[in-house]
Parts: sequence; C-alpha cells; structure tokens
Amino acid sequence: MQNTAVQVNNFQRQAKRSAIVLAGFTFLCGALVLVGWQFDIDFFKRPIAGLVAMNPLTALCFILSSAAMVLITGGNFNGRWRFAGYLLAWLVLIAGCIKVAQLAGHSNTGIDTLLFPARLEKDVVGNVSNRMAPNTAANFILTALALLLLNRKTRTGHVPAQALALFIAAMGMLSLMGYLYNVRVFYGVLAYIPMAIHTAVCFLLLAVAILSVRSSEGFMLHLSGSHPGSVIARKLIPAAVIIPVALGFLKAIAEWRGLITPDFASAVIILLNMFILLGLVWYNARELNREDVNRRHAEEQMRMANKELESFSYSVSHDLRAPLRAIHGYTKILKEDYTASLDNDAQKMMDSVMANAIKMGQLIDDLLAFSRIGRKELLQKDIDMNALVTEVCREIIPPEQLTRINLVLNPLSPASGDREVIKQVWVNLVSNAVKYSRHHHQPVVEIGCSAVGHEVIYYVRDNGAGFDMRYADKLFGVFQRLHSQSEFEGTGVGLAIVERIITRHQGRVWAEAKINQGATFYFALPVLQSLN
Repeated sequence: MQNTAVQVNNFQRQAKRSAIVLAGFTFLCGALVLVGWQFDIDFFKRPIAGLVAMNPLTALCFILSSAAMVLITGGNFNGRWRFAGYLLAWLVLIAGCIKVAQLAGHSNTGIDTLLFPARLEKDVVGNVSNRMAPNTAANFILTALALLLLNRKTRTGHVPAQALALFIAAMGMLSLMGYLYNVRVFYGVLAYIPMAIHTAVCFLLLAVAILSVRSSEGFMLHLSGSHPGSVIARKLIPAAVIIPVALGFLKAIAEWRGLITPDFASAVIILLNMFILLGLVWYNARELNREDVNRRHAEEQMRMANKELESFSYSVSHDLRAPLRAIHGYTKILKEDYTASLDNDAQKMMDSVMANAIKMGQLIDDLLAFSRIGRKELLQKDIDMNALVTEVCREIIPPEQLTRINLVLNPLSPASGDREVIKQVWVNLVSNAVKYSRHHHQPVVEIGCSAVGHEVIYYVRDNGAGFDMRYADKLFGVFQRLHSQSEFEGTGVGLAIVERIITRHQGRVWAEAKINQGATFYFALPVLQSLN
C-alpha cells in the first residue's frame, strides 16, 4: 500500500511537470508561427503544404495562454507573478470575445489582422484570406476561463477548469479527426476559414496541461489515485484514444487507395475493435484478480497481526501491570515505614519512583485504548451531539471549575456514528481545551459546528497556551507532545485516539493555533443521509 501511495504521488508530480512541458511546447509553437510570418517561412506557418496557416493572433494567444498557465500554477512564483498570469489570461479572453462578437455582428474589428496585415491578405484559402477561425476564437474563450478558474474549487470538490479543459480538448480532437479523415465540417464552420491543424494540436496540448496540473483534485483524482479503478483507467485511456484513431486512419487510407471496399473495411474494423477490446478486458480481469488475491493475502496477514496484537495487549494488561504495582507499592511502604531514617533526597527519589510508576500505568492504559479503537466494531447510529457534548462537559468539568471557565455551547448538528466512540473524541478535545487554558486569567472554551458541503465540521476552541503551527503535523502522532510535562500533564496519546476514531468514521481532523493565543481543533463527519 505504501509503495502504491508513493507511485501515485510520483505520478501526480510527474503530471504537473508534464503540464509545464506541454505549455512550453505550445509556447514554442506559437513563437515559431510568428517567426514564420515575420520571415515568410511557410513550414512554420503551416506544417503541411496546402493547409490553412495559423493566424498570427492565434499564435500570440497561444503564447499568452502558455505563459499564463506557468505563472498561475508555478510553485516558485509569488503573488505578483500570478497576477501577471491572470492578466495574460484576461488578454486572451478579451481577444476571443472581440473576435466572436465580430463574427456575430458581421463587423470587422480587424483584431486578427493587426499583425502582418499585408501578408495575411495574400494568404488565401478557399477564396478567404487568413483570419482567426470561429471555433478557434471560441476555444480561446474557454481556455482563458479555464486559466482564470484554475486555482478555484467548488464546495463539492469539483474543479471548473477541468470541465472547461474537456470542451477545449473535444474541439481540438474534433478538428484533428476532420483533418485525418478529410471531414471539413469537423474543423471548419460554414464558409469561414477553418481551424489550422497545428492550432488543434496546441489546443489539445493546453487542455491536457490544464487537466494534468491539478491531477490530485476534481475528477482527475479518479485517474491519478491509487485505487484499482484509477490504475486501470490510466492503462485504458491511451488505448481508447490511439486504437480507434489508428484503425480508422488505416481504413481511410485503404479505401482512398482502392485496396478494399468500404463494406469490407467496416467489417474488418469492427472485428479488430472486438478482438482488441476483448484482449484489454482479459488483461484487466487478470490484473484485478491478481490484485484481489494480494488483497486477500494482506487481509489474512492483518487478521493474524490483530490476533498477535490482542495477545500482546493481554500481556501488557497483566504482565506489565503487576511489576508496576509492585514497584509503586513497595516504594510507598518504604516511604511510610522508614521516613524517619531517610533524608530529603531519598524521599524525593521515592516520590519520583511512585510518580513515574503511575505515569507508566497511564501510558499502558492509553496504549490499550488506542489499540482497541482500531479493532472495535463501530455501531452506526444517529447521534444527538447537543446531548452528548452536554453530558461530556458535565462529566469532565467539575462544578467549581465551571464558575471560572466561560463555557460557550453553540447548537450542534446531529451526526451518524458510534456514540460511545465519538464521546471519547469530545472527552479528549474538551479535556485538552480545559487543561491548556487553565493558566489564563479568564479561560474560554467554545464548542460549535458548521455544515460545509457533504460534511459537518465540529470545533473545540480555547484561549489557552496554543502551539506553533510549524509542528502541527506532529499533533496526532502517538507520544507526540508540543508542551513539556512540567507545563501540562499528559501522555501524548489522546489526539492520536481522536484521529483514529474520526478516520474510522470516514472523517478528518485538523487544528489551528497561535502561541499563547489559543487553539481550535476541528473534526468533520459526513452529513446524515436523512439531511442530504
């Protein structure tokens, strides 16, 4: 599992690097086209003689779009560079909108003839001088919008830029298929000049770059994840694109040269597609079966490990407790019976021995509780969080402390889970809030929640000691403490128990804090199905 996670992380990092490379290719293509127009190099303007050349404005928009994507997504760029990237995207959007408005109003703004106007008038395809194609302008509008929304995400986790990228890719692929199979309606709109073939390629590159740069979010997560479906999808997508295109191209060549009749060619293509698809189905079935065998083997090993863990827990519970009780008991007897003959240093040492024996017992109890949480079967029921939190506060905060603590209990939404286990979460978090705010002259503990998307986020906030956010990743580890034992007692297992409980409920937990300004611990649980 760890190797798979590492592979997924590597894949996602490689996808982001590939996005930058694809944007670089698009930038280079636009630059070469402008060089071609400047120095009249026809190969740079049109890679295949006789086809339409890329308009200079189109080339400039590709340069701007590529640069915008790199500036917006570059991890080493500050806010000023990102602002420049958004500005470039706005320029592309304005250019595309002006061209579409020109076509809709049958006017001539001349925006796509500002560069090299004399040479554009001489470059005629189908009695039409070189201009930006309507489908090219529309695609630039989609590209600019995708770039402007590239770092945005909806509450449900969707990335709008990825949906726009699919439309960009579809229009680019449609134009390429039109050139490949000689279907002009695919790459041209009515009598207007058609989209150039390398324009279609650049749109495809940009679309793939936009999809790849955020492959760990949105629907792309289903392709870059570690689940078997994601792994299979990454293997099938190239085949799903390449095989039909290649077979269709071979069929078209054979028909154009008169080697086979259209009916026979169609039958051969159908049979080849069937054989190839059946082969892919068999291959993926074999891979899934192998994965299933490995999973069952891992589950059996886990069951055996759990049995060994239960045996270890039993040993810890009985074999370690007895020596600890003996140490604590005999030390207490020594202190009580021989106090007169012991000096102050000896008595302090015996107090230290007893205190450490008690602390060791607490550590054993917490470790046993931590291990039991992972094995306990959860009983999913609707939980009245208001009643549960009130019960917890009544149990763990003595009445004399309530007069000193400003306890704020906001209304809490219900949740689904194991009530007794979730109660342990509240006990740990509220206890921590009370403990770490006790040195404040006016301790405040606030409990509340908010509904965001498909989950309810609960929080426990205090105005106590807080902690340094640089070490926030250590909070939920076993025995990880950010304060010394002399400042605040504890074993460092409570928050690890909280994280394990919430994770088993398909939730998440995190914290925010500032030193000496308090801390807020959050945990999120799925919304009740009845409330969806």
